[in-house]
Amino acid sequence: MRKILFLAVITALLGLLSMWVTGRTESPEETALQVELALHRLEQRTNELLVQVEQDSIGLDGLDGLEDLWDNEGIGLIIYDAGKATAWTTRMLPFPATFGPRERPEDGVVHLRNGHYVCRTSERSGQMLVAYALLRTDYDFENRHVSNGWNPTMQVDARHRLTLSEKGTYPIRDLNGEVVSHLRVAEIPNRTGASGYLLWGTVIALFLLVVKRSADELSERKGPFIALLASFTALLALRLLMMWTKAPAFLYASELFGPGQYAASWLFPSLGDLLLTLGCMLLLIVMLQRVMLPTSGDRWKWPMLAASHLTVLPVHGLLHSLVNDSAFPLNLNMPFALTWYSIIGLAATFLMLACYFLLLRWLLRPLQHDRSTWRVRLSVLTLGWAAMLGLALLGSELLPVLLAGGAVVTVMALQFLIRPGLTVSSMLTPTVAVFSLFGTVMLQTEMHRHELEDRTQLAQKLDTQQDPISEYL
Repeated sequence: MRKILFLAVITALLGLLSMWVTGRTESPEETALQVELALHRLEQRTNELLVQVEQDSIGLDGLDGLEDLWDNEGIGLIIYDAGKATAWTTRMLPFPATFGPRERPEDGVVHLRNGHYVCRTSERSGQMLVAYALLRTDYDFENRHVSNGWNPTMQVDARHRLTLSEKGTYPIRDLNGEVVSHLRVAEIPNRTGASGYLLWGTVIALFLLVVKRSADELSERKGPFIALLASFTALLALRLLMMWTKAPAFLYASELFGPGQYAASWLFPSLGDLLLTLGCMLLLIVMLQRVMLPTSGDRWKWPMLAASHLTVLPVHGLLHSLVNDSAFPLNLNMPFALTWYSIIGLAATFLMLACYFLLLRWLLRPLQHDRSTWRVRLSVLTLGWAAMLGLALLGSELLPVLLAGGAVVTVMALQFLIRPGLTVSSMLTPTVAVFSLFGTVMLQTEMHRHELEDRTQLAQKLDTQQDPISEYL
């Protein structure tokens, strides 16, 4: 026991060291200085471009050959004639197409409805040339098609934002030394090298070793149930501590652990958290099989067999959440549309099925040593099927789910009932086939339902002639 306590203390100390090493954030003063220097470079580049356009033969007659400036440098040009835009180099106009005498564009850093821009103007022959450089887009509502970010030439993280507020921000000055905006610096951890990954890998390995040895010790002294309960408490505390402290910081700063790709609840706030939670569940089920081995004389035999028919419901709930609460495609019929997040999502599906398989194997193991007659065994399976069909009558959308779950339970139960006459390969083949079929049915059913809901909502929007809440806006 002392060795386990000593190992736990070493693990905790190493974890604190890892949090200190990998949790340091960028200096906000350095970030503000970096944005300020980038602003100065944009001002100089905009001034040079304005002078170049005025001196070249292009003049104010046209903007041929300057269309690539926006994609490469985030710089655009507009020609106004009598207060009306007549030519421009971008697909959209951040400035108004027409303006009055008191609404003309001004030099300096301007805040428009979709972002901050550096603006320079020049007038000649009754025309005005406006050269502007994007600092940062700032749309009010982000979606999967529009994302806010800085000028492509600026190496600034998109989570840092420009604001007009002076509270809790850092001033940004232009070339003349005047404060033109304020920067709200986000807490972003520094990039972690190989040492950070090695430290956290060591901490996780030591923690799992402590959990394993503690479970073995408690299983011998207090019984398997206490050992399993202690392991569950330790893993639950670890997951809650990780979500609360956002540690490791470099891991939670990545998009995988952000809500942009997937977010379902406080327990599954991101795709990365879903993977970690499923990994902990898989580890608990493996420990359950090691410390609690059901036998033919187990009094919980029949309740376990009945519970095996209901384990499909939480699996269906997780798959439903993965399909409906994610921003990445999971349709295997369109492989070229899949992204890296789709592959990670499919890996999460594999972990769900692995947990489902191991849990079913544990729940149905009493059948291996059961000496009841075939009539009793088949009666139990029949009652299970009848219960699942009764649940299906409560909601027709659950019918394919429960039927697929019943098929999985039946195939695995028959393997335990006639196991002496089966080889390893003959047992493995139907199990892989039925679980592949189960996963396919679940994903296809949920994707079909999700697509039907999207089409229904689109049809309702197209059918609505007048927005019922427009009068309140």
